[in-house]
Amino acid sequence: MKTITEMNLLMPVNTSTTTNAAVITTKTKSSCSYSSSSSSSSSSSTSMCSTPTSSSKLSAFSSSSSSSSSSSSSSSNNQHSQSTLNLLNEIASLTTSHNNDKTTIKSSDDIETTSRKIAQNLSDYDQNREFMSFSSFINRRLTEKQIRERFYEEYIVGSEIGKGGFGTIFNGLRKSDKKLVAIKVIKKNKISQWYEFNSLDYSSCSTNNTAAEQTIGELDCIYEMEYEANPNTANINNNTNNINTTITPTDDVLITKKIPLEIALMIRVRNVDNCIQILDYLEQKHCFIIIMERFENSKDLFDYITDLSLENTIGLNEHIAREFFRQIVNAVLRIKNLGVLHRDIKDENILIDMNTNQIKLIDFGAGAFIDPSTKHQPKLKDFHGTRVYSPPEWIRHQQYYGDRAAVWSLGVLLFNMIYGDIPFEEDQDIVQCRLYAKRANLIKLSSTSCQRDVDDLIKSCLTVNECERICLDEILNHKWLSSTTLSS
Repeated sequence: MKTITEMNLLMPVNTSTTTNAAVITTKTKSSCSYSSSSSSSSSSSTSMCSTPTSSSKLSAFSSSSSSSSSSSSSSSNNQHSQSTLNLLNEIASLTTSHNNDKTTIKSSDDIETTSRKIAQNLSDYDQNREFMSFSSFINRRLTEKQIRERFYEEYIVGSEIGKGGFGTIFNGLRKSDKKLVAIKVIKKNKISQWYEFNSLDYSSCSTNNTAAEQTIGELDCIYEMEYEANPNTANINNNTNNINTTITPTDDVLITKKIPLEIALMIRVRNVDNCIQILDYLEQKHCFIIIMERFENSKDLFDYITDLSLENTIGLNEHIAREFFRQIVNAVLRIKNLGVLHRDIKDENILIDMNTNQIKLIDFGAGAFIDPSTKHQPKLKDFHGTRVYSPPEWIRHQQYYGDRAAVWSLGVLLFNMIYGDIPFEEDQDIVQCRLYAKRANLIKLSSTSCQRDVDDLIKSCLTVNECERICLDEILNHKWLSSTTLSS
């Protein structure tokens, strides 16, 4: 017996991923970073859609698909057996039964179009299953109270290590293997972009909160944690019995129909070395809870640069900057190839393992899915990252290409790493690329000269004309990143 998933391999076309632009609110510095995170990672298996189908039907479908793809034979293009059409209709019905869009094959001309649509539906359905089955808590026929109890059975929640408009981050410990974790709580009334399990199209994801979600209070079993101990001395071993739970549970099984897009994006990039790894997630009445890896000794790049300035050192050593920047660019390239844009690349979203100098890209709250197989991406018309990192085309026209905007943000980041401060403060500085200099010793890059290789790369990234800006794929080949010596 073969499965619906296996049928995908027999179709005469390749699957593709649908494009979507995610929208989410930005957050303050304190909410963007957390320290002391574990470097070890755990893997989670994903569940694939499996529906039995007879092998004889598969053979008929395989041979018919093969003949339909042969344009040289007009007879095979115009004559298809009724059994093949019935089979395609049956498969289309299976793959679209959870959606109102029913596919019907009326003639042989519909074969290729329908095959493509079925392949896409199968791909999206498998993705829905992947995102849903990744969690060990949701849609397990558990009530909200049972989910909460299971969470406390598996994790110890420690002190608060970050807070912002989106919610709160706590340090934590997974009891089974003593793994250090970070527990991020996202308040539902702050979520503006969702991934819906019952949707086959990213563009249909809800971007508006319901009235009920807008008025939800902030009393949640995790969000409103209280410690009997002094918060300054609270540690990872606090007894979870001290936690004040404020939700009155119901006896109804909690069914999760949608998740924050941030969670879906994190699941997609979980195997990228330089991205923070999601370990699990769950839903409660007023929030979603994300469990992530945590380094034992970490610092975000914002604090790293700030600490250097307190020591009268402006910017990073070029060797260190090169090592960090190369990892960041690699991460951005890898997630792009997986169909993900981060869209909020900045120092506060770069976490450094102080023991190994490994970089982790964190906080995918402003991210978006894209189709990695499409060479010419459509322009995006929403931007809710950090304004001073936004590209001039967004400031001027409120639209941009995702990869070109990422290059601009990387240029702002590299300037910050080298010179210890961001180059722009106002919109006019951005659109005219007036490199801002708060300190007298910041080097102002001119448009006609360039003394150092690193300055050349900064200029190449911070080119106002997006068509003349260096391509994301070309950054790693720049002479500064390929060099092992300091710029002269």
